[in-house]
Amino acid sequence: MSLLGIDLGTSNCKCVAFSEEGQMLAQASVSYTPYSSRPDWMEIDAEVLWDAFVKTVRTVTAWLENDPVNGMAVSTQGETIIPVDTNGEPICPALMNADNRAKSQIGKLEQRLGRRRIYDITGLPLDTTFAAGKIMWLKENCPDIYKRTYKFLSCEDFILMRLGFGAYSSKCLCCRMLLMDLKKRTWSREMLDAAGIDASKLSEPVPSGTLVGKLKPDIARQLGLKEGVGVATAGHDQCCSILGSGVTENNIVSDAAGTYEGLSLLTARADTSDFAFKSSINTYCYLFDGQFVSLAFFPSGFATNWMMHLLRYGSTSESKEELFARLDSEVEKLGSQPTGLFVLPHFVGSCTPEYDRRATGTIVGLTPRTKPVVLYKAIYESIAYEFAAMTKLLSHIGDYEEVRISGGGSKSDFTLRLRASLSDKKICRSFSADAVCQGAAMLAGIAVGTYKDAKDAVNQCIRTSEYFLPEEHVRMAYRASEEIYHQIYRAMAPVREQWPRIVK
Repeated sequence: MSLLGIDLGTSNCKCVAFSEEGQMLAQASVSYTPYSSRPDWMEIDAEVLWDAFVKTVRTVTAWLENDPVNGMAVSTQGETIIPVDTNGEPICPALMNADNRAKSQIGKLEQRLGRRRIYDITGLPLDTTFAAGKIMWLKENCPDIYKRTYKFLSCEDFILMRLGFGAYSSKCLCCRMLLMDLKKRTWSREMLDAAGIDASKLSEPVPSGTLVGKLKPDIARQLGLKEGVGVATAGHDQCCSILGSGVTENNIVSDAAGTYEGLSLLTARADTSDFAFKSSINTYCYLFDGQFVSLAFFPSGFATNWMMHLLRYGSTSESKEELFARLDSEVEKLGSQPTGLFVLPHFVGSCTPEYDRRATGTIVGLTPRTKPVVLYKAIYESIAYEFAAMTKLLSHIGDYEEVRISGGGSKSDFTLRLRASLSDKKICRSFSADAVCQGAAMLAGIAVGTYKDAKDAVNQCIRTSEYFLPEEHVRMAYRASEEIYHQIYRAMAPVREQWPRIVK
């Protein structure tokens, strides 16, 4: 028997089949590109997400004749909302997590409740990223869409409805809407009233690993599966990555290094302290009752994806994977000294701790001699600077020595050696590079009875991988460059102040 874990991300849908012992059996992925029709807008047609989901599942299940699927679960990026009618059909394009149009609405929430009160309730900094502002924007600017909307769904609930189930959403994913009372783990009446949002238009919050039903024959055939496969809730990709990395206690940080890179620390209580508030730490519900997540994150994969598209523009002679492999081999020849080039990876604004949506991708230090491999290394140097800053923030929340990393940003050895040295933390590459899918599959296994609980799933599925230890000579070599990197961000503040006026 096998279990399917699906990761429906910002720019890619991936499906992985695992054995009950956690071994990868087959995988498939489909990429897609959100579009921006106006400044600050970021959308995608929800049918693109559904088609990518169907295609990846069908591709994987075609390889599983000897390992029939027993259960499946979908983990998704948070914050994106999809307005649908009673049949689960999208009424308008999905508003993506990077959509920044709801500035006015966020201002109204601040006036009505104040940033500190909102953080006490939701554990989240007030920002346009989260779904509450997006729904408010639709209600004010597209009242017909708001009126026609049966449910405002996250990507997980959207897939579940299309599979023939009700509007259910994992509690950890509901938290990403800025409408949950994270301590009560229910929708917040105070936030709903302040936002003017009808609670009946939201999904029912349920625990992750909840069995919502079994596939009916017509849907099963569409996915290449047999009737009766159990479907479970999974939740926010960051949370699923924690479980898929084998982290069950609060002494290890989990790092999901994807388009966004999120460092997560499990806690026994919801930390909404003054420090967490001032640092814009995201505090929200974990997969299971009794645990919470403190998350610090920043945009990372946007920069590497941008460079890959730039270098491959108009050329099909080298695949993305081949280009990564070539650049990785060339980077080793550059040695352990800093490049002197700085790439601020804030392609969609900065996140923790500033949350400045005016921030942009910035390159400082280009010369006629700058080669692609130098730009490639400089991007990962900047990501390492951000990584080190996030680890320092989380050290104020709890004590830990190890960071367990997974995702596309974990594949290159040189990047992990650099992160370890700059953060002075032991870095462990997760047993599964696809920890989000692994975590979703484990939750499916819990729901269908393959595993007794999370610890049983970890014991059966997760094995340790290789470690990267801090190197003092590397840390010393980068000390000055790391400070310059942060100086550049601070020095750009006057430009960010003028940026909205410039683009107008």
